[in-house]
Amino acid sequence: LIRYRRPNSVTSLREMLLGRYLWNPMTQQAHQQDAHPIVIVVDSLEALRKRATGSKQASASAVPPASAAASSASSAALPPAPAGGPKGPVYQLRRIGVTPGMQPAEIELQLAPWKTEGVIGREDGCDLVINSHHISRYHAHLRLVTEGRPGGRESYSLTIQDKSTNGLFINDKRMAKGPMVPLHDKDMISFEAADIVNVPKFHVRRFRDSLQCEEEAKLRPAEKLPLAEPTPLE
Repeated sequence: LIRYRRPNSVTSLREMLLGRYLWNPMTQQAHQQDAHPIVIVVDSLEALRKRATGSKQASASAVPPASAAASSASSAALPPAPAGGPKGPVYQLRRIGVTPGMQPAEIELQLAPWKTEGVIGREDGCDLVINSHHISRYHAHLRLVTEGRPGGRESYSLTIQDKSTNGLFINDKRMAKGPMVPLHDKDMISFEAADIVNVPKFHVRRFRDSLQCEEEAKLRPAEKLPLAEPTPLE
């Protein structure tokens, strides 16, 4: 509990810490699991004391982590195509190696002519969420670019822009920060760092429309989740 004399000091602290994570470097697998989102609650001293001691009368001024996770999960869904508009193409970024407990927004992102932009980062409000301490809050920006063709037709291409500190890799090649880089079908995007063991990797796929994307998902084999190491007998 922190008590300030001036309200603007509380506001400054909230703006600095909101959306950040606490990471414990002392555990062996800190880069994988031991990172926790910071939750800031601004309230009276008495209400905060009740909250800290587990009182049922604690104030609900802050958004609970479960609600944040629910809003993050819903952001992964691609809305239906508007009537009379183009039905595709649909671009998909899908994580390689899904682990138990992941939300939809941590696994897959889809873009189409009716949803042309997406953000990758560790912030819960991102379109594709990667919960890792070396991922920036807003790590990269995806954009569907349109180009005119003869006869009034339009073609669409997917681009990505690195906005991070640790960078991103396309097909094992590090991209320069700043410029928009084109992505193609079956490209692989990865987010590497020196201390990362299980590097977050995503496949890029291009489909004719949402129906073809759904049909491919039905043919995809069930993803094999890593098995826990057996406990040795004493």
